[in-house]
Amino acid sequence: MLLVALAAVALYLPTLGYDFAYDSVTQVQIDDFIHQPRHFADLLTLRVLGMDALDFNRPVNLFTLMVDSLLWGKNPAGYRLTNLLLHGAVVALLFRWLRMMTGNFPAALGAALLFAVHPLHCETVVEVGYREDLLATFFLLAGLNAAAAFEPGSRGKCCGPAILVVACLFLSAASKETGIAGPALLLVFWLLFRRRKPTDQRGWAVLVAIAIATTGTFFALRFALEPKPSLIFNNPPPAIAPPGIEWLLAQSRIWSGEFLNIVWPSHLCADYGSYNLRSIDPALALIGILFLIMAQIALAFWSRKAAFACAIFWAALLPVSNLIPIYRPMADRYLYMPMMGVALLAALALASIQSRHVRRWSRMAVLAGVGGLTVATLRQQTVWKDTISLWKDTSLQNPFSINGWMGQGYACLEYNQPAQALQFFEHAVTLTHGQMAEPFAGIALAADALGQSGQAAEALTRASKLDSRYAKPDTLLRALVYPAYQAQHFTLIAQRNHLAL
Repeated sequence: MLLVALAAVALYLPTLGYDFAYDSVTQVQIDDFIHQPRHFADLLTLRVLGMDALDFNRPVNLFTLMVDSLLWGKNPAGYRLTNLLLHGAVVALLFRWLRMMTGNFPAALGAALLFAVHPLHCETVVEVGYREDLLATFFLLAGLNAAAAFEPGSRGKCCGPAILVVACLFLSAASKETGIAGPALLLVFWLLFRRRKPTDQRGWAVLVAIAIATTGTFFALRFALEPKPSLIFNNPPPAIAPPGIEWLLAQSRIWSGEFLNIVWPSHLCADYGSYNLRSIDPALALIGILFLIMAQIALAFWSRKAAFACAIFWAALLPVSNLIPIYRPMADRYLYMPMMGVALLAALALASIQSRHVRRWSRMAVLAGVGGLTVATLRQQTVWKDTISLWKDTSLQNPFSINGWMGQGYACLEYNQPAQALQFFEHAVTLTHGQMAEPFAGIALAADALGQSGQAAEALTRASKLDSRYAKPDTLLRALVYPAYQAQHFTLIAQRNHLAL
C-alpha cells in the first residue's frame, strides 16, 4: 500500500511548482472564506449549508482547504501537496480493496497502478479546486474497506467497523454530491457478499439503514438550507436537452465521449463541448450505451464481483450525468470515482487468467500500459501549469470554448498584454453572439489599459445591460466574479466616462 501510494505521489511531484489555475484562483486567491478561521465553526455545525459561499454544500472540502490556508497561506505548493497525498491515499486504499476482492496480488497491483497513472485524473489531482472528488472517493473507499471488516455479533469486528462505515460514508457525501453512491454501494455489497449468514442479516440491515439515514439527512439539509437567491450561483445551469429522447441522445453522446476518454485519453480538455463530441453520432452512441449495459448485465450474471464493479461505476457516474442539470455537462473529474469500478473489472479480468503463458503476456501488457499512461500523464500535467497554459490548450482542444478564449484574455491581462487580451475577448463576443456580459467586461478592461476609453465605456455599458451586477462592481466582488482590483477598475471606468450604469 505504501509503495503504490508513493508511486502515485511521485508521478505528480513536478506539479508542486505550478501556479493556481481555473477554479482554485477563485477559491484560494479571490475568496476570503477559507482564510478566515472563524468559519471552522460554520463548517463543523453545518451552518455553511445556508451561507452564500463557494462550495457551501461541500463542508469537508472547505475544511481541508481551511487547514491548508492555516499552514500555507496562499502558497499553491502546499495545497497541491495535499491533493497529491490524497491521491496516494486513494490508490493505496484501492489496492487494498482490489486485493481483498480478487485474492490476487499481481492483479490488484496492476489495476491499482493503471488507476494511479491514468491521465484522466490530472484534472482532479492537479487542480486544487477539484479536491472534492479526491475526498469523496477516499472516504467511500475507506467506508467499503471498513464494511468488509464488519461482522455483526463479533465483539471486536462489529461496533468499530460499523462506526467507521457510517462516518466515512457521511464524510464522502459531505465532500461532494457523488458521495450519495456510498449508501447504495453498501446495500449492494451486503446483498451480494454478506447474505450467507442469516444471523447477520439484522446487523447489516441496521448498518445500511443508519448509513442511508445519516447521508440522507445531510442531503435534505443541503437542499433545505440552500441560499436563495445567491450572488455566486445567480444563474441556474441549463439542461443539455429537453426531457425525453432528445435528452437521452445527448447524454448518450456524453457517456460515449467519457468512455472513449477512459480507453484512449488522447484529447482531454478542461471545457468540453459539442466540438469534442462532433464525431459521435447520437443514435450510434445510444446503441453503444445499450450494448455496454447489456454486456455489464451479462458480466453481473457471470460474477458477483463483476456485478459490484458495474454497480460502483454507475452509482458514481449517475450523479454527474445531467439527470439534474449541472454547470459542466462533461468533465474529466467526474470519472475519478467511477474509475474504481473500471479498476475492479480490470483486476478481475487479470485474476481470471489461468494460462501461465497468457498470464505472462498480460503482465507485460499491463506494464506497457502503465508506462504509456505515465508518459501521457506527465504530458497532460503541464497543461495545468498556469492559467495561460490551461486556456491555450483548452482553446486548442475545443475552439468553441468560451471559457478558453476568455481565460486566455484574462491571463493576458495578468501578464500586462492588453492588446492580445482584447483579441481574445472580441473572439469570445463572436462565439456568444454578443449575449454574454463577461466578454464585454473583458473588452472594457483591455481597452482601458490601451487608452481606448470610448471603447471601454461602450463595452462596460453593454456588459451592465446583459448582467445587472456590472452596474454595481462591489456586487461582482461579493459574487467572486472578479478580484478586488478588477472590480474597482470597472468603477474607475464608469467614473472616468461619466457612465450612469
